[in-house]
Amino acid sequence: FEFGYVTDKSGKEKLIYMDEVGTPDSSRIWDGPAYRSSGKVIENSKEGFRQLLLKHFPDPDILLNKDRMGERKKLATDNLLPQSVLMEVSKTYTDIAEKITGQKLRLSENPRDEIITILDVQFGLIRKGTKRGAEEALGRQLPALGDLELAELTAISPVDGRYRKNT
Repeated sequence: FEFGYVTDKSGKEKLIYMDEVGTPDSSRIWDGPAYRSSGKVIENSKEGFRQLLLKHFPDPDILLNKDRMGERKKLATDNLLPQSVLMEVSKTYTDIAEKITGQKLRLSENPRDEIITILDVQFGLIRKGTKRGAEEALGRQLPALGDLELAELTAISPVDGRYRKNT
């Protein structure tokens, strides 16, 4: 587990948890109905992607041996994985999230900008301690979400993309 401190709107420091729990990165998630009906373990985790990488490259020890980080960085720089592989991994994560929440995920058109905006506008973490508008944070105007700008919104449920207007 990873923890850290942030300063809330009143200036008080708060201890927060800042990593994931119970995701395919940290946990083995099995398909319960499939196991109950067939006794077969169907694992939904990053393990499928890990095994694909180990089979994809001719020397899998580069991926396993921490003493070969230089070679691993070069391997990552010099090789592109097929888009179909990346989409398959993404689908694994999306399917798990939708199964757990029982809701369809809202996929961001520009997740990087959305994350930067939320960290800056809601938490003041981009320009530490300074709350400011998202346009100033990103140096450009944001696309509208419905009839509101993201800078005017607070996420109620990032999973399904619901927001409320800041008051």
